[in-house]
Amino acid sequence: INDELVTLDHGLFTHAIVGIEGENLIQIRARDLAGNEVTAHVLVTVDLEPPTYVVTQPEGDIDIVTTSDYVLEGTTIGAVMVDVNGDEYPVLNDAFSIPVTLLEGANRFVLTIMDRAENSVVTERRIYMDTIAPALVVRISGLQENSAGEMVYKTEKGQPATMTITGFTDDAIQVRINGELVPVSAEGYFVLDYSLNVNENNPIVITAVDVAGNEATKEETVRHAFFSGVEDEGFSWGYVVLILGLVLLIFAIIAGWWRLGKTEEEMEMRDVEEEEVLAPAAMPEVEEEADLEEEEEEEILIDEEEEEEILIDEEEEVHELAPPEERPLTETSRPDSGPSEDVTIEIDEKDLEEKDADAEIGADDTDQEGI
Repeated sequence: INDELVTLDHGLFTHAIVGIEGENLIQIRARDLAGNEVTAHVLVTVDLEPPTYVVTQPEGDIDIVTTSDYVLEGTTIGAVMVDVNGDEYPVLNDAFSIPVTLLEGANRFVLTIMDRAENSVVTERRIYMDTIAPALVVRISGLQENSAGEMVYKTEKGQPATMTITGFTDDAIQVRINGELVPVSAEGYFVLDYSLNVNENNPIVITAVDVAGNEATKEETVRHAFFSGVEDEGFSWGYVVLILGLVLLIFAIIAGWWRLGKTEEEMEMRDVEEEEVLAPAAMPEVEEEADLEEEEEEEILIDEEEEEEILIDEEEEVHELAPPEERPLTETSRPDSGPSEDVTIEIDEKDLEEKDADAEIGADDTDQEGI
């Protein structure tokens, strides 16, 4: 072997050769006892270097996609096989293309690239599958909803019609408002002063796109108006309904008042009718009361007459008992005519007796009427 004698052992031989990096030509020559000879040549390449490669997909160590189907691609020099997470795939024409299935989130792939000498090189790639759109929160201070359901932003007349839009997003790399790129802070906040068209509807489209290409969109139509009421907001059925409601309410109140007055008038008429019906039944009682009053007046008159009679009787007794010179003078007596005194006294006594009789008769009549 390479002009070195090798000892045979039952026709077998073993010999160590020190090779060099690259190609090594080995000459083997055998000769028997008769001198016959045969020669063989073997080219052995010593390869101590791992294969070279280039991964074309993904281009970097990390990739973010929105679909589960993915293909690992690349080229290599000297490699014959690629191992991906324990599965072997052949290298054809110094290139490889390996399909894989991704899960939501991070996917780790370890690639082992080997040549014929089993020299290998290892590389790692991470593929993130993200199918979730980024969070997008938008706030516009000062928006008001009018009666027509429109969102209105009002400014003072003569002042810039500028509306401040603020928002937050989590994983977005870009935020655009009506196509205008808006800076986003590291914490995900953004602010933009947006100029509105005066007294017009302004469509606002806010878009946030994350690294995977997922998109979140917020849309709003904002109508500009002035606080002074310069803008004509147009016909509104809300005002019509409100006015009709007020008219119906006033009508209901008036009808209620009229109804109440009518009811009170009917009640008064019923009371008058009842009084008229009850009046004849109450007449006897009224007559009885009038009779009682007359009887009381007559009794009072009789008592007064009796008192007068008693006084007269007392005077007469005084006249009878007293001497002529001591008798008191009465209305009927005269001081200078003696004979006429007896006549006068007799006339007065007769008159008194007639009055007593009349009084007794009147008292009897009164008692009978009372009975």
